[in-house]
Amino acid sequence: MKVILKIQNLSGTTEYKIENLQSISFGRNEKSNIKIPDELMSGLHLKFELNFPRLKVTDLNSKNGTYLNGIKIEQSDVFIGDEIKLGNTKITIAKEKMTQEEVAGLSFKGTTIERNHQELKLDYSRLNTINTGHGSIEGKSNQGMQERKKNKGNLKLTKHEIKLQNKVKSTLASGLDTLMLLFSFGAPLVLFNIILLKTNLHLGSMKILILFLSSLASTGIFYWFNFKQLKFTIGEKFTGLEDIYEDQELD
Repeated sequence: MKVILKIQNLSGTTEYKIENLQSISFGRNEKSNIKIPDELMSGLHLKFELNFPRLKVTDLNSKNGTYLNGIKIEQSDVFIGDEIKLGNTKITIAKEKMTQEEVAGLSFKGTTIERNHQELKLDYSRLNTINTGHGSIEGKSNQGMQERKKNKGNLKLTKHEIKLQNKVKSTLASGLDTLMLLFSFGAPLVLFNIILLKTNLHLGSMKILILFLSSLASTGIFYWFNFKQLKFTIGEKFTGLEDIYEDQELD
């Protein structure tokens, strides 16, 4: 028994055969069994293990992660029709090059809809999360998400799910946005007082009202611009969350 893997990237399309009870690693350097020229891949990125009829993929602590149908995983069973993404490289099973018995063994035992809506768990901070064709086995974390309907053939993470995966950047982005919101309130107070000192204007009881209204207007304008008009907030742009969102093609 064997499995034919189809590898597609910027360099073109190639195919590799995995025999039963064989393990093959993929990566960017000579340590891997199959070397792939993809700068976004780790030197030793992942490995496939075939124990027919089970084909298993395991991420080898790669920097950019391994994605199964758009979900970042640590280890998972792989079936015909699944798509593994690592860097700019896509790996699928080339069923047209396999026998009927091999195809039958590696086909998901259920409908396509059941496979697409099967519960998967996110890889949070490299906890031992394992996805199989019969459900999910969580490690130490109870966090997870249900796999959503495919969008143009790929699963997308929501903004909230990406923030959970990138807690440090998310916290920094929120903190930066909050600081700028406070600055937008305080800046008019300082500026207005400087103008009063320079011009010797005396507004009497109107001073407090004018200061409050100017600060309120400044804060409102900043909030409207940063949170309503921009696709990504200034904090998200500054901390790099914008790039992560773009990778997931969020609307």
